[in-house]
Amino acid sequence: EGGCVDLQLSSVTGEDDWAGFLLNANTDDYTDITGFSTATREEIVEMGHQKEDLILQCTFDKERCSLDDFKMTQNAKYGNCFTFNHGEDGVVRNTTKVGAEYGLKLTLSIEANEYVGLFGQDPGAKVTIHSVGSTPFPEGNALSVKPGECTFMGLKRSSVSRQPHPYGDCTSHQERDALYGGRYTYETCQHSCLQAALLETCGCSDELITINSTLCSVINKTQE
Repeated sequence: EGGCVDLQLSSVTGEDDWAGFLLNANTDDYTDITGFSTATREEIVEMGHQKEDLILQCTFDKERCSLDDFKMTQNAKYGNCFTFNHGEDGVVRNTTKVGAEYGLKLTLSIEANEYVGLFGQDPGAKVTIHSVGSTPFPEGNALSVKPGECTFMGLKRSSVSRQPHPYGDCTSHQERDALYGGRYTYETCQHSCLQAALLETCGCSDELITINSTLCSVINKTQE
């Protein structure tokens, strides 16, 4: 059984009525309203970090990497995101040896002076490690990098390969997800199923997806 959550925003007159949102906040630090922003993909592209300003230095496998090696995507919460080794240029990069010296090394400028009020309470960067060609979801599995510090991340990967028909229901064909554009992963499937249900039931989505859709509004009773 489903139902709507009353966010008590009846006095808010519109999406741009931030005074109304502030007056109706239920937390002292306003964290309950920081997710109400409905910036479009185009607005995020313009107002978010630009890679030439964010990425000051980059090396991989002890070789210099270029800004062209990063693919830019948009995230409703974190703005512009930049993926290294995305694979869409037909190249999958590998290191010649293990260890920090041979991995991806970045020097970033987070431009803290450009952070905006409610949406800039946590300066720093979010780092998500995901499979080549898949869609990153920094809201759920990102690591935080604090400004002014050197951060090291090491990982060990476990891979499970399931057999296709006649041994099971899996398929060996890798389809791109219709709503997010990346390769299939379990996490992408979860997000895609939720957005498909929102599109069917409410006619909107609460994440930026590849198809043209309206972002759900918290002041629309049929969408909140």
